Amino acid sequence: TLGMDLIIRQRLANSNMSPEQMQQAIERATSPAATYITYCAVLLGAPLSMMVVAGALFAFGLMTKRAPKYASMLAMVCLSFFPYFLVTVIMTIIVVLAAPDKTALDLSNLLATNVGAFVSKSGTSKGMYALLSSLDLLSFIEIGFLSFGFSKLTKSGFFGGFGAVISLWILYVLSKMALSFFQ
Repeated sequence: TLGMDLIIRQRLANSNMSPEQMQQAIERATSPAATYITYCAVLLGAPLSMMVVAGALFAFGLMTKRAPKYASMLAMVCLSFFPYFLVTVIMTIIVVLAAPDKTALDLSNLLATNVGAFVSKSGTSKGMYALLSSLDLLSFIEIGFLSFGFSKLTKSGFFGGFGAVISLWILYVLSKMALSFFQ
């Protein structure tokens, strides 16, 4: 079955923990309290991330001819992310249901829509793997939706919106690459 136990086991597979330490970590991570904390983090993380993206785009929007309201920017960001979430949830359900052996699934690349899914994680440096896993087809479609929405709200043109969104995406990827060295 596909549960928290399998997720934690895959995350710790490349660590330098002894089997006893790994078992303790799995037991802590699969406790009811840790499970509820994980669910709460997901429930709070999604809206907070939408608010952060909207805030960053709002800051870019203040530099345009027609500065938008934050509420309008937040609505645009939520509407832009809806197709992304819908497609990823449907694709994930299909992959999980179609998999004959759920324990063989690579949970960090469940949907092979990024370049990182096709390279060896152990044979690639952490920073390069973070970059390659960011080169994602669904993310590029999301960048297009956000660029279009930003350009309509600010009357800046599609390439103005694209510049704002791609700047944020590059900052995100660079941060992801930097943080990968601490894992």
